[in-house]
Amino acid sequence: MKVRFDGWVEQVEVLESSQPEFAEAARTAGAFWQFKRWSLTSGNPITVEVIAPMIFTLDFEAVSADEKIALASKTCGDLGKEIINHRNEDPTRSLRPVPSFIATRKLIRAGESNSDAFDNAGLLSRVELGERFELALPLLTKRCIESPQSAYADFLPGDVRRLLY
Repeated sequence: MKVRFDGWVEQVEVLESSQPEFAEAARTAGAFWQFKRWSLTSGNPITVEVIAPMIFTLDFEAVSADEKIALASKTCGDLGKEIINHRNEDPTRSLRPVPSFIATRKLIRAGESNSDAFDNAGLLSRVELGERFELALPLLTKRCIESPQSAYADFLPGDVRRLLY
C-alpha cells in the first residue's frame, strides 16, 4: 500500500491471496488504516510503500456472555469517556483502538454460527458486517457524543446490534 505523509492510505494492492474474499477483505481493511504523519521537511518522501501481511484464520475468539452484557449496557457517555481518554495526548489520533470499538469488532469476528445476522456465506458475512460497522463509525460517534444518556448499541448498524441479543 502507499501511505501519504498525512498518514492516509492512498492505494492498496493485494500481492498474493489464497481466496478472492480474503483479498477483498484485506483491500478494504487497508483502505481504513491510518498511519502516523510525518513532516515533508528534511527530504522526507511524500509517500512510502508499506507491505503489511494479513493472515486470516477461522479460529474466532468466543465472546463471553459477560462481554456481550457489558457491550449491550454501555452508554454513549461511557464511549465519550473512552474517546477522551484515548485522544488525551493527540486529538487527531484514530479512534480504531477505542475499547468499545475493539469489543464490537471482536463480536463481529466471533459471530454466532446460528445467528440470523449471518447468511450461509459465513466469513464473507462477517467481513460485510465489519465493513458496515467501520463505515458507520463517524456518524455513530457523532450521534453518541450528542446523546450521552443513550445506549451505545442503539447507534450500531442493525445487523451488528442483533449480535448482542
